[in-house]
Amino acid sequence: MYDCSLRCFVESGKDFTGHSGGIAISGDNAYIASGDNIYAIPLASLLNAENRDCVSISKIVPVNNDASFIYADEDYIYVGEYHDGKSIFTDHPYETPDGKYHAINSFLQIRS
Repeated sequence: MYDCSLRCFVESGKDFTGHSGGIAISGDNAYIASGDNIYAIPLASLLNAENRDCVSISKIVPVNNDASFIYADEDYIYVGEYHDGKSIFTDHPYETPDGKYHAINSFLQIRS
């Protein structure tokens, strides 16, 4: 098991302090879901980092929801918002066949 702690910088050396709702990898980037944004970090900088190194966020992409979880395939990033139908609600719920609530309402094309 690899144990490593990294610091992420958004811009001008400012620490990233958001809640990371999820991380997905596609192509040459890792994507972090947090708040109303997706943050891209070059995968090479993560793979080459040593413990306690600092990595820079290369791109910030706004999304139209509270980015609680993320999934990426070769072409798209799918961003979802947590919704349990009891105590945490969203304006755009989707009930899955098993009755569990999820809300996936953003997707971004990463390859054309």
